[in-house]
Amino acid sequence: MDKIEYQIANSKCENALIDLPFHDDASIWLKENKVLYNSINIQPAGRTGIANANFEGVKYEHISKFHTKYSILEKK
Repeated sequence: MDKIEYQIANSKCENALIDLPFHDDASIWLKENKVLYNSINIQPAGRTGIANANFEGVKYEHISKFHTKYSILEKK
């Protein structure tokens, strides 16, 4: 990903987090955001996934927060 793609992903993650409280069923939110999660998740085989939230020294906070929230809800 390049800088623009990180900015776009960060914005999409922010919007997804804003949208979460409006879902009565978290499983629907998880389904709606699976592709986004997979696009920012780094997970080698047999390892725990981590957020791909850093690019050229910039941390994209919404990507990080979205990844954490998605991971927690997915495990419930």
